[in-house]
Amino acid sequence: MMNDPTKKVSEEELEKQYADYRAQFEHWKETNKGSVGTEAYNQYVSQFEQWEKEVTARKAQTRKVMDIEAEAAAAYAQSQEAYVSHHLKAMEQAEMHQRAAAAAAAAAVAAQQQQHMMQSMMMRQTAEPAAPISERDLFLRTMMEGSGGYHGDQPLPQLWGNSRAPYDGRDPLYAKWGDRAAPTHIKPEATNKPVNPVACWALLDALREKKMVLAPHSSNCPPPPFHGGPPPPL
Repeated sequence: MMNDPTKKVSEEELEKQYADYRAQFEHWKETNKGSVGTEAYNQYVSQFEQWEKEVTARKAQTRKVMDIEAEAAAAYAQSQEAYVSHHLKAMEQAEMHQRAAAAAAAAAVAAQQQQHMMQSMMMRQTAEPAAPISERDLFLRTMMEGSGGYHGDQPLPQLWGNSRAPYDGRDPLYAKWGDRAAPTHIKPEATNKPVNPVACWALLDALREKKMVLAPHSSNCPPPPFHGGPPPPL
């Protein structure tokens, strides 16, 4: 791999060895410059150049291998990242499917329970006899449907609060006033008797005699006192 410490050490050693040999070669050339052109000199220079070419090729090969390893490491890291992402996505989808299946199962159970409850209620209503209608329910139905909406065989019940005393000759007001003092729930019978009009003053006199109205104030009241002085002379 690119981060292998052994390869880093070998690369550093190779660079150091090449630098040392190159310095030694330059020093040898300087020392033996008087032997330039001889067979021994030329042979040593040729050997060093060959060695230098091999070192250069080895360095190029090392760099190429390092580049390949770096690309492989990058591709491996990318594949690992894609695998982790795909794995997490698959886990999320599986969890969503499980939740949806659980919700569907709960909804199905709730619907089945509701249907069973409705069937039980219908069977109970069919088995139980109809309860007799109460006066309150009958009154509410009559008020909602109107007076003409009741067509039952039973007579209208006696409602609470309408037991009023009859207005007839047993009532003292009837003996005195007749139908004119009848309460609001009593409808007077239509009569064709002529009505004799009575003058207002005669009616007031009769009421005063029976002490049913207050006597009017006297019109002979004294004038209010005058506190001013005498009138000015003309």
